[in-house]
Amino acid sequence: MQRILYGSTLEEHIRVDVVTKKLFFEGLPVSPHVVFVDSVELLPARRLLGLPIARLSRQESKGDSGMSLSSLVYDVADEYLDQQVVGDVVSKLEGLIDLFEPFERMEKALKEVMRNENSK
Repeated sequence: MQRILYGSTLEEHIRVDVVTKKLFFEGLPVSPHVVFVDSVELLPARRLLGLPIARLSRQESKGDSGMSLSSLVYDVADEYLDQQVVGDVVSKLEGLIDLFEPFERMEKALKEVMRNENSK
C-alpha cells in the first residue's frame, strides 16, 4: 500500500521521514550543530530536522601537483548558509578527530550483524 502511496519517493520517505525522525526527535537529548552523513540520499533530511546536513567524502587524490588543506569534501542540501556552518565545523574538527571513523565503525557493525543473521 505504501509503495502505491509514495511511489518513487518511498525510499526517501523511509530514510528521511521515518528513520531520521525517530533518531533525532526521539533519540537525542541535545541537537547537534551539523549532522554528517555518508549518503547523498540523506541530504533531504534537512527539511525535516532544520539542521545543516552534510555528506562527507574523501577528497580525490590530485597527484603530486596540487596541495590541499583538507582531506575531505562535503556536500550540503540546497541551503546556502549551511555551507558556511558546515565549513566552520569541519575546519574545527578535522584536525582533532577522524570524521570518517564513525561511518567505518557502523559499516563494520552492520556487516557483522548481517553475517550473524545469515549464519542462523
